[in-house]
Amino acid sequence: MVPAKTWEIVYCESNRKDYYEEWYMALDSTTRALIEQHRNRLRLGTGKSKFVRGKLRELIIEEGAGYRVYYYRYSENELMIFTGSDKNRKNQQHAIDLAEKLMNAIEADKKKRKKNADKSKK
Repeated sequence: MVPAKTWEIVYCESNRKDYYEEWYMALDSTTRALIEQHRNRLRLGTGKSKFVRGKLRELIIEEGAGYRVYYYRYSENELMIFTGSDKNRKNQQHAIDLAEKLMNAIEADKKKRKKNADKSKK
């Protein structure tokens, strides 16, 4: 039997600010424990998630206020977490917009670094 793939979880910081940590630490300890359980499932490849926009995905946590954690596949073995929210429409939309902005900046940087690496090979 082949073991299931496990993912390394990395966190996105922008201008020395960790939006996920800021959101996560504002939650009560019971909710943080619930989020942690689902984040561990995500790491093991068993978390419930769906695509939101392009490569951006949301980890779906239906308990409580209906929490979401926004992430994308950063590399072959890494998932990058951007931020989280509850299902409050305004909070959720803001979190999705922020996560998408961060993801797009990272993708642009990855393309730029790849292009520079390709140039240096020539």
